[in-house]
Amino acid sequence: MKRTLAAVARRALSSALENIGARFASSIPDSGLTLAGTTLRLGAARGPDMVGASDLHRAAGRCSAWPHRHDFRAGTDGCPSVGMRSRDVEADELLRTSAFSLTLGAAEGSGPGGSSVPLWAVWGRGDLGTFAGRPEPGMRYDGELRTGWLGIDARAGPWVAGLAFSHGKGEADYGFDQDGLSGQGRLETTLNAFYPYGRWTIDEGLELRAVLGAGTGEARHVLNEREAETSDLAMRMASVGVRRELPALGEFDLAVRADASIARLETDSGPQFIDNLSADTWRGRVGLEASRRFALGEDAALTPFVEAAGRGDGGDGLTGAGIELAGGVRYRAPGLEVEARGRWLAAHVEEGARERGVSVTARVGPGAHGRGLSLLLAPRWGAETGRADALWSEELPRLAGGTGNDAASLDARMGYGLALAPQGLLTPFAETALTGGERRRLRLGTRFDATGADLGVELAGERRESAAAEPEHALTLDVIFRF
Repeated sequence: MKRTLAAVARRALSSALENIGARFASSIPDSGLTLAGTTLRLGAARGPDMVGASDLHRAAGRCSAWPHRHDFRAGTDGCPSVGMRSRDVEADELLRTSAFSLTLGAAEGSGPGGSSVPLWAVWGRGDLGTFAGRPEPGMRYDGELRTGWLGIDARAGPWVAGLAFSHGKGEADYGFDQDGLSGQGRLETTLNAFYPYGRWTIDEGLELRAVLGAGTGEARHVLNEREAETSDLAMRMASVGVRRELPALGEFDLAVRADASIARLETDSGPQFIDNLSADTWRGRVGLEASRRFALGEDAALTPFVEAAGRGDGGDGLTGAGIELAGGVRYRAPGLEVEARGRWLAAHVEEGARERGVSVTARVGPGAHGRGLSLLLAPRWGAETGRADALWSEELPRLAGGTGNDAASLDARMGYGLALAPQGLLTPFAETALTGGERRRLRLGTRFDATGADLGVELAGERRESAAAEPEHALTLDVIFRF
């Protein structure tokens, strides 16, 4: 029970660092609305060209993932940017792929390096996170945490400061079979919390970041289908990080960063198994980043990069020291982007602690105005291969036995834009997504974008297969209006 509560605390901490960490960017966040992975810029200038059906995502998985249906129109950031369309959306998809940000009264010169007049913004995000583990032989847990976020912050010159509110609901199942005792239980939590946060740039190249959190809610526990137990729930967390750009070493760009995070969940007085129960989790980490850019002609470049971090984990869950490595290479040229990235927990004193992942992304962009061939191929193996950060959108570690740690997946998309002067652009496309041996998706169709009008029509057939359900088929006709 305590290990399960600690896992909920780790996931709650990760959710806070990920969603609030997105507000620490040096650039001023755009005003925009994202619903189920579809992005609408608010007040942004509209680009003159519409991109073909296969100008999908500049980085695989960054904008959306299966089973989301791609919109085949790129915004200024490489993610889909559309007006209105109709499709079925599940509640979980809507939560984890929805967000908004609205800048209030942008003052000229506001933001980093600008005047001291604060630039205010309100924002919201949805988050769905899962967790699983086998902390000891004969013990297991798995669950999920759904969280909605609403915040307001201000930025001016070197600082960003804000306050966020979250409402989260978690569900976790656990089981044990040790020393002649066995059973299964379920823990449900509801938590409302406030998070003050801030970032301060002390001088050029040095940043301090911090997040505090406190909240209350309720915990509900059921063991072996007995009568449910309930108790009040309280949460406290804190995280602080620092990043410093170092002088370049020859042709290498260097930076060092460190972070420390801690969270506690505790119940009040209550029935037997949920009475005055507390669970703590913490992590500290120090890492070094290095990269070098090699120019290959006038327009192409190759950039190898490597990141290494030493960390210590503690609390009622994963404990001990470990070493984490990440690295890869990026190649960019006109019309082509390729990145290979790997992440590996090289060593950890806790037996069973394991994290590793490899991803490769290749993208061929279409020609002018979306004409010609465009391709995207993105295989992935193992855990997510994001940067070795903590305040910068990084999951806390999990013990082996969690779902999906070694799963392989593949996203592939292809299209060809055909100019139909003077009417517009016709783009046949094919798209597939494979996730381990459990989920498969195939989508075939064609799209027409009218010249001189913010109007597109898309006809597609789709088949979805899942190990847990019968195959699903769909024929869709979408009308897209951009504004």
